[in-house]
Formats: sequence, C-alpha cells, structure tokens
Amino acid sequence: MRQAMGSGKKVIIGLALIALLSLSLMPGISLAQNLGYIPVYIQTPAQVSQWFRSEFRYETEMPDRWQPAEETVDVKKGDCEDFAILAQAVLKRLNIPSEILVINFKDLPNQAHSVCIFKNGEFYSLISNQELIQTHASAIEAAIEEQYPDWESITFTTAKREELKFVSRNQASPAARLELNTAGPQDK
Repeated sequence: MRQAMGSGKKVIIGLALIALLSLSLMPGISLAQNLGYIPVYIQTPAQVSQWFRSEFRYETEMPDRWQPAEETVDVKKGDCEDFAILAQAVLKRLNIPSEILVINFKDLPNQAHSVCIFKNGEFYSLISNQELIQTHASAIEAAIEEQYPDWESITFTTAKREELKFVSRNQASPAARLELNTAGPQDK
C-alpha cells in the first residue's frame, strides 16, 4: 500500500510539472509573465522595443509617478521613466546589464527625460520611451551627447528613484568617462 501511495504522489507531481511546462511553452506566455513581466518570445533589445510599441501606450502622468515594471505591464501604459524601468527589468531577464538615466537639459530646468542605456556589442544603445536607439558611441556620455546634444546633467538612478551617480556637463571631460555598472543597481 505504501509503495502505491508513493507512486501516486510521483504521478501528481509529474502532472503538475507537465502543466507548468506546457504553460511556459505557450506562445506569448511565460512563467515570468505570470509574475508581471515578459512574453517568452522576447530575446533581444529590438524585440523589447517592438513589444513596447505594439502593446503599450505612452501617457504622461500628472503628478509624475515612477511605477514598478509589473504595474506598467498590467496597465499597458506609462511615460519615459516607466518604460526605462520596464526596459531595465526585461534586459535583466535577458542578462544584459543596463542603467536608468535621467537627463536634464539646458534651458529646460523643469523638464527631464529618462532612458535605459546598455552596451550592445561595442556601442551603447538606449531604449527611450518605446524606441530602441543604437548609437555609434563606445562611452555613455558620448551616446547621450549623440542623441541629446543639449543635455545639462545626467543622473544614474534605480527603479526606486534612488540616485547612484550625478554628472553635470561642466564636470564631464574626455578623461572622466562614465561607465556602465555591470554589478548594477538593477539588483536593488
């Protein structure tokens, strides 16, 4: 009798594992998505951008609020920092180190823009709102300069809005290169 019960438990556990595996293999569904994240077909930064453009709506929030990645997935909308936070979460799942940057601009003291930046081969790329922008820059400040020539300051931040590093234009110099933190605040 005891042996029959033991094999019955194995059958139940086996069926449960098969059910979980089949759920994770369904197109567009992943166990990660059940946790509020991404479809399994997303394997590259270009696919992240395509997913953002096809499934999400850009919408400014007033007052501005930084929503967690799971919330952005649930509500299917966000503004620049919400897309930067979600991009960082997705890139982390793809084992691509990234940073969230808040860029302030000359002559626009009350406006800022958030992006997710990461190294793509030898050059940096950005996910800005729903777009993937590939630069020809091998340094972060050069990538920002290439896309946002009127930048005044850059704040490296976590998804929880914790400042990690601040750089103003007058502090930046060719000798002081900004580097991607591969240990990353994305673990915070």
